[in-house]
Amino acid sequence: MGLIKKKVSLFGIIVFLCGFGFYLQRPPTIDIKINKLNYHNKGAKAVPYDVVRNNSIFVHSAFRVSDTEIRISLIRRHLSRTTLHYKLGDTRGKVVIQCALDKCLDFFSKPCNMIGNIGIIKNDTLPDHNTLYLYVLSPDSKPWVSIDVKDVRVRPNHKYPHQLGVCVQPIYLHADYTLFINFFEFWLNQGATKFYIYRESYTAEVQEILDFYEQRSNASIELIDWSTLPYDDKVTENFNTRVYRLEMMLSIFDCIHRARSHVKFVAQTDLDEMVYVHSGITVAQVVEKFVSKRPDTASISFQSQRVAFEPEAIDSFTSPQTIQFSYLENVQIENYVFPRPLYSKIIYRPERVYRVHSHKQKPAELIPNSKKFSRYSNAIISSTDAVILHMRLAINGHFRMEKHDDYKYACKIRTSIHIFFPAQTTGLRI
Repeated sequence: MGLIKKKVSLFGIIVFLCGFGFYLQRPPTIDIKINKLNYHNKGAKAVPYDVVRNNSIFVHSAFRVSDTEIRISLIRRHLSRTTLHYKLGDTRGKVVIQCALDKCLDFFSKPCNMIGNIGIIKNDTLPDHNTLYLYVLSPDSKPWVSIDVKDVRVRPNHKYPHQLGVCVQPIYLHADYTLFINFFEFWLNQGATKFYIYRESYTAEVQEILDFYEQRSNASIELIDWSTLPYDDKVTENFNTRVYRLEMMLSIFDCIHRARSHVKFVAQTDLDEMVYVHSGITVAQVVEKFVSKRPDTASISFQSQRVAFEPEAIDSFTSPQTIQFSYLENVQIENYVFPRPLYSKIIYRPERVYRVHSHKQKPAELIPNSKKFSRYSNAIISSTDAVILHMRLAINGHFRMEKHDDYKYACKIRTSIHIFFPAQTTGLRI
């Protein structure tokens, strides 16, 4: 895979002029000075999990997706035989638990047996109550835990408050606020007005940037606390040693369901990724145009291509006021587009998907009232029309293909000089 140095004029002009213009319209009121030896931090606050204690079930969110169905995001031990029960109003029953992915143990994380699951409640007579009670039949358990049910039903003639939104998987030990500035400047100028930021731990400076964009833009920024699992080392083991990357895949399921009825299209991307549309129109416009020709679309897959810039280009960024976007005018584009699903990213129509993945498209929902039990369709977009640009640092004109001693050293430095306050993990327990 060779490298081709290009002057990406169109990309640079769009991102630089639009992005920087947006930034100038909102004069920063933040005064952040970086002192690498004395960095003040604070982190996320959360009370995210209700815990079925002795049976190792951790419940995060519940979503009313239809008049007859509620879905729950939860984590439990693989092959657990614990039966979860529910009470909604006067209606009681069992919760059917399914794997969040095709297989409960992911290929890349088989030793991690605390895994994401989807709890399903189906009943033709579910009452319209907002509080769901969950319990297990155990001699030493409390009566129940309660959780609020988020109503995400799409009604006839529904109007979405937001056309385009973005889901960000859980961030942890995050200290680079410049990534968030690039992220928001790009997506705001691409038509995004809703952001779901899943957080575990980050610094005070990152929080200031989030606050700034929430106050000074017209976007809605929702922070979802996604903490480590609560445990009492005097009573039970630390389940977090058996969870893979904070159950990132479950957070995507949670986000897509949270966006139902609120956002028409939701992009699931990382902070260091952009969608480059070759025709120059916005992401919101290209998605609408694409779906107008394929009205049954549930998701659109974008291939990924790496773009690199020299680290010297951003060394001068010592505060938000010093950030420039001109470094994007001259970048290196790798002469290789990854085949799907490697590094691919997906834009979803939330109410049309069930299981989700960061790179792979899964079978979509059934089309309501379809006589042939037809499903919505997953689609792909050609890389000649639009592509994910994954921003990477280049070292002497080359991409780094593996971890380097400098990288390992930088990780040790970051965790030693920054103070990260993790999300709180207290919650109701049975």
